[in-house]
Amino acid sequence: MTASIPIRYTTLSADESAVILTGKIRKQEPFFFVRYGDGALECMNGKHGQTCDREQYTAQLGAELFLAWEALMRRRNVYVGDWLSASFDATSEHARYARQYADLIGEGTPEFLHFEALLLMRESEALVDFYRAVKADARRKVFMGPAECAGAAAMLNARHVITPMKDLHRHLDSVSHELRREPFDVLLYGAGMAGNIPAVSNWVVYPERTFINLGSALDPLFRGKSRRQQISPERARKLFKELL
Repeated sequence: MTASIPIRYTTLSADESAVILTGKIRKQEPFFFVRYGDGALECMNGKHGQTCDREQYTAQLGAELFLAWEALMRRRNVYVGDWLSASFDATSEHARYARQYADLIGEGTPEFLHFEALLLMRESEALVDFYRAVKADARRKVFMGPAECAGAAAMLNARHVITPMKDLHRHLDSVSHELRREPFDVLLYGAGMAGNIPAVSNWVVYPERTFINLGSALDPLFRGKSRRQQISPERARKLFKELL
């Protein structure tokens, strides 16, 4: 990769992006929606440390995240949450991450959507309608995430595949095995950055399925506020009261 690779971005709003994904859910079209956050970018860049969920950065995790990303960039029906549309603190290393994101995408041809399309960082009918569509989808659904996500899985009528809260990477073999045994059509996941690895490996085998990286999207409803930009649990419960 070279610095000559252009930084591509979306002009779509979070609501416009949510509407696109909602339409695909209602039409039961297969797709993969992915967001690599700053933790994944730092891990792939060789930084030492851990995420706020105590997920440790390691060279092996970084390498496997890169391979998963490369697999996504080589295929169709991939939607990427655009890093440049995310909310950041003024002191963040926004420009450097944007450059790294562009280099990672390289010559890939994903579709770009707003990074916060599915995140509870706004009060929006388009946002609720996405989750309404997922809940109503009669296809077989799995929610992959920690035990604290049981409420999210129940709300979306999905079977819950539980992942460890800390150091998921060390348990990927067992998680991948369980996913292979699940006859699902839609995978929703919020299992830390390592959760992308079994999701992508499953998608390579089953491209006719739908995979949606929710990350910490539903935390305000079921785990409490975990990001500064999220709406409060009280506001979230009021917004989603029809689905709870």
